[in-house]
Amino acid sequence: MEGESEYFTMDFWRNLVYDNQLFDVAKMLDIAAIYGVCNKAVVKDMLATVFEQEPRYAGDFKEAFDMMLTMFKRVFRDAHRTDQMIRGDAILQKSASEQDDIILLLLQDALEILSNFLLIT
Repeated sequence: MEGESEYFTMDFWRNLVYDNQLFDVAKMLDIAAIYGVCNKAVVKDMLATVFEQEPRYAGDFKEAFDMMLTMFKRVFRDAHRTDQMIRGDAILQKSASEQDDIILLLLQDALEILSNFLLIT
């Protein structure tokens, strides 16, 4: 344990935080979305420290962002497949306008999360 004269080594801190998943990309995006607007400086400092002290989070963030882009590409591609209409997928049973609304809501949510994250970085 840390004391007034004894501190965690940086390697110990990195492993403690990363290996025990005290932070992960989903948590950091949530923190930015929930607290980033009203506590910008605190959240910015906290996330900057996490990213600066543990480089593995940068790779995790890139992987999460790539996964989000892949998911959006798949949603758009799949929304136009005739075989899904035959199988009766729920989104394709909706009108074109309702499908557009669903896609726009998904994009809006993702962009809001990412924009809150960008506000504090």
